[in-house]
Amino acid sequence: MKISKYCRISKWITAFFVLFAIQIHAQQQKFSNADRSFIKNELSIGMASFVDALKPYYEEGMNEEAFVENLLGRQEVNDIPAEGKALLKKGFYYLEKGVASKDIIDTDPGKEMAAAVIFLRFNSNKSDKDLFGLDENEFIQNNLYKDSKMKKKCRWYQIGCHLQNLFDFLDRNWDIIVRVVVFLIEILG
Repeated sequence: MKISKYCRISKWITAFFVLFAIQIHAQQQKFSNADRSFIKNELSIGMASFVDALKPYYEEGMNEEAFVENLLGRQEVNDIPAEGKALLKKGFYYLEKGVASKDIIDTDPGKEMAAAVIFLRFNSNKSDKDLFGLDENEFIQNNLYKDSKMKKKCRWYQIGCHLQNLFDFLDRNWDIIVRVVVFLIEILG
């Protein structure tokens, strides 16, 4: 009995789809609950690090506008994307309330940092300075003297530095990036 040409092609197509489905299933297994916990923890640690870096720019009793002006050296914030504004707002909240780093790590849901990760890692033409609407001159000159007061090596606007462990994880696990993005979007709610 002779098998038709179309039947042989359809067997190859079926085999291809079965292998593709197996590969997708195997990749889904790589993104475990431990990975999810790691990501959420790193987002919280990154927020605590970010808030620590903001401390030299905050003075007790400051309102949010005065804080942002002290931080950026200007009042205008229209050029800051929503992700950057949300980070600054959350950072100000933690500073104003006097929340300790340990408490930030224990309670921060990671929403603002997740949005920053998506902004930075999945917009190839965006950088830390773009997240906060800094132009080249501001990026170079912006309040650098206050950075010497910091305990950590990351400047306030260096989100990639605050989230270095998470970015390293993403680089090592590039094959699960789509699932990580979906998870980050889930965090955003």
